[in-house]
Amino acid sequence: GGPRDQPARLQTMRDAIGWSYDLLSEADQTLFQRLAVFSGGFSLAAATQVAGDGDEFATLDGVGRLVECSLVRLEKAGDTSPSRYSMLETIREYGREQLAASGQSTSIQRRHADWCLDLVDRAWPAFASRVNSEPWLNLLATEHGNLRSALAWLTQAGHAGEAVRLAGGMFWFWFVRSHFSEG
Repeated sequence: GGPRDQPARLQTMRDAIGWSYDLLSEADQTLFQRLAVFSGGFSLAAATQVAGDGDEFATLDGVGRLVECSLVRLEKAGDTSPSRYSMLETIREYGREQLAASGQSTSIQRRHADWCLDLVDRAWPAFASRVNSEPWLNLLATEHGNLRSALAWLTQAGHAGEAVRLAGGMFWFWFVRSHFSEG
């Protein structure tokens, strides 16, 4: 719907995103695709574990380049919370399409689900003992979009046992934060 005399890359949002994506190095394209698995944002530690190759410094550099290209947003946190990153939904959808085309979608979804399972497994002792559970409740609230996404993927992929494990680990969060219908 924009002016027809503009370059093709600026005539549609998809073309603009594709143009920016095409300017990335292969390593940054791979990182961008993998980061698109996150729903609702991510921390640097999560990006390293799920989308990176285990090297936090390389992941930080890559995420920084994606921020500079405006494909990833840095969301400044408070003094006590670590910074988080996110993607606009249209950019995230483009990244998910590229991830599917790369053939890595299943393995990255698996890593994301494992990360979510690890998160609720680490939170569960605080929930079970009711000691110092508020920080974990806040963390699960922050990661709620990712947890929902992982639960949906586990269910759709036929990993019923792990889906039940994830849902069971989220029980106390759902109960305390009044997500009764979701639970």
